[in-house]
Parts: sequence; structure tokens; C-alpha cells
Amino acid sequence: MRKLTSHDSGFSIIEALVAASILLVIFAGFGTTLGGAFNGAQDNDVAQEATALAVEQIEYARSLTWDGVAMTALASGAPAMDQTEGVLLASEADLEADELLVVDDDGWISPKEIETIDGQSFTIWRYVSDAGGGIRRFLVIVEWNLDGVVSYHRNSTLISEASTR
Repeated sequence: MRKLTSHDSGFSIIEALVAASILLVIFAGFGTTLGGAFNGAQDNDVAQEATALAVEQIEYARSLTWDGVAMTALASGAPAMDQTEGVLLASEADLEADELLVVDDDGWISPKEIETIDGQSFTIWRYVSDAGGGIRRFLVIVEWNLDGVVSYHRNSTLISEASTR
């Protein structure tokens, strides 16, 4: 029978520390990747909710009568508009020219709403402008703040007087 020496008895402390360090680096890499994937999934979920809110707003505006497709008032602090001029700003709404906002006491579209879904708060800004030729533009901007980053989703549609009858 052969006698065991110190070299035959297993791993040295140095070998064990090197192996543990390698495993630590590998698991840290997995943790970082999983954390990034989780944050990306959360960002996507919130963006999808904002898109759904915008589509819901557009479908509501399309269901109104022509007189109802008007803003009830102008909201102070609203993005994409010049409140003193009462116009939707082309530079901020991605339009060719500024458009006059349609505000009427008979309107059914309030300019601002805050909605909370699954703990996430969304600010919904709504605009109705005169796009010319008997057409009104309905623009909705959904704004949210996730982990200190403010994001926006913007969507719009054109509504004609003939389509509301």
C-alpha cells in the first residue's frame, strides 16, 4: 500500500481560493445580466402600458360627436403647446406647422389626467387642434417617470366631421 503525501491529499488553500474567485466572477456576471434583463422587462412593461393608454384615448376621441371633439380648457404646464397663443407647437408635436387648439365648452376632452396602474403613475396630456379642411387632430402624450428617468409616448389621429356623424 502506498503512503499519502501532502501533495496527494486534495486541493491546497491557494487552489481553492482561485476556484472560488473564478466562480464568484461567473456568478457576478450572471447576476448583472439577470438584473439588466429584469430592468429591461420592467421598462418594456411600462412602455406597453403607456401605449395602451394612448390607444384607449384615441378610441375615445374617435367615438365622440364633432362638437365633443374639443378640449374643455387649456392646461397650464402642458408640453407641446403655447398656452398664450393657444397653439399646438409644430416643433414639439412633430408637425409641419403650429396648429390652433380647439377649446369649447361643449368639448368632452379634458387636457390632463393622471392615472396609476400597478403602482406606476402616468400623466396623460390631450390636445385637439384644427388641422384644416374640416379635420381635427387629436394628440395624446403619455408621460411617466421610472427610476428617475422621464419617458414619453406620443400618438395622434385625424378626425373629420364626416367621420363623427
